[in-house]
Amino acid sequence: MLGAPVRAQHRQAPPGMFKDLDDGVVGQAVFVHGKQLFIDDYMIAELHGARKVLNQPVKHPRNPVLKRDKPWEGWFSYGAVLHDDRDGAYKMWYQIWDPTTDAKNPIGKIAYAVSQDGIAWAKPAVGPEAKTNLVRFEPKEPWVAGPGILIDPRERDPARRFKMLYLAQPTLKAASLSSCVAFSGDGIHWSAHPQNPVIRETASPHRTHRRVPCS
Repeated sequence: MLGAPVRAQHRQAPPGMFKDLDDGVVGQAVFVHGKQLFIDDYMIAELHGARKVLNQPVKHPRNPVLKRDKPWEGWFSYGAVLHDDRDGAYKMWYQIWDPTTDAKNPIGKIAYAVSQDGIAWAKPAVGPEAKTNLVRFEPKEPWVAGPGILIDPRERDPARRFKMLYLAQPTLKAASLSSCVAFSGDGIHWSAHPQNPVIRETASPHRTHRRVPCS
């Protein structure tokens, strides 16, 4: 399997990194750095005696790696998993639905778990009075769902290193459903954006969306 040919012009390349070369020097050259994921033929000039195969995923034998074992965990839904380079841990924020509420209109909450290998997960007590693994919001959110979380390596404010986009129902009514933003320094204590909701979702056909920056 051969890489795409390099057709640079006759001018000598200036010192520095490949990313600093201008189009006049590089021409139609393709510089390959490190490992490549050959999804298509863009980086392949010729292919002989080989074929591209998409390997089938294999489920881990210890699945499910996260089980419902706390009284406040009604049932699970999707969440977010990130690897934090700062402490080398995998961190999960997963959706749970309060089992003590109406099954047709359950209260959504977000729980937190950590792991060193992505397989064995612990649920540290981080909630009110350190009795649960439920994350905290300030001001308090009575209903939260669908956490989408990222770690911003360029954020200069340590209290905003973690960023979350989530759904909220501040009145516990479907009409108050909206998309909100929150920030955190540890992934556990979250401060809501002062201009929430950033996107208002209502049943009205004339609903309007209001957007504000997340950083």
